[in-house]
Amino acid sequence: MKKHSFLFVSICLLLLGTRLPFSIFGNNQTVSQVFAETTNKEKAKKLYNTAVKEFNNGSETKAVADWKKSAKLGSALAESQVASQYLNGMGVKENYQKALYWAKRAYKHGENSGMAANTLGNVYLNGSKTVKKDYKKALAYFKKGISEGYMKSYRKLAYMYLNGYGVKANTTTAVKWYTKAANKGDITSEYSLGQIYEKGQGIKQDYSKAMSWYKKVQRMMMMFQHRELLKVCRQLLIFMLMV
Repeated sequence: MKKHSFLFVSICLLLLGTRLPFSIFGNNQTVSQVFAETTNKEKAKKLYNTAVKEFNNGSETKAVADWKKSAKLGSALAESQVASQYLNGMGVKENYQKALYWAKRAYKHGENSGMAANTLGNVYLNGSKTVKKDYKKALAYFKKGISEGYMKSYRKLAYMYLNGYGVKANTTTAVKWYTKAANKGDITSEYSLGQIYEKGQGIKQDYSKAMSWYKKVQRMMMMFQHRELLKVCRQLLIFMLMV
């Protein structure tokens, strides 16, 4: 009888949010805390998805506002998006300090760290009046992005090797990383490969290979001629310019 009474009291205390000497959740959390965290995650996800729709419809300022709300509820993915918007001045005024702040938050949280690492790499690669260029940091963050499978980091690492930023210029290595990005569907990398082979930039000039890559770009662009895909095309072009 005493065992049943203790169990009943324990359940009541848990429901009231009172801590017990033990925890069914393994980290000494109360039911109310777990419920609050779950609710916040759901709200954050909903706000994030709303922001994506707003961004796709051209309401970039509203999108950033909702991504910020989502980020404050704990969404690392939203933090990465806010960082990217400050980096590129989309929906907000370009601000590298704020881009750095939000990207570091997202990177620390670990969720979708590839995107955050790529943003940090871009901040240090480009530099600004408030953030000093640092090619070594940029290189390290792009490599981190690659380790997380983030496509744009492949392209950025290729760009650094092509131009000798923080590393000895090496077109062969640049082509290697551009090709990896292109094989993942990155149209900007396809175009860059076409340029490299057309100009013979650091490697033997090869018009045949150049034309092959340009045709891939053309095929990709032709996909967006259809009226139903015009919005997708718009977003593709926007993101190409973003990083």
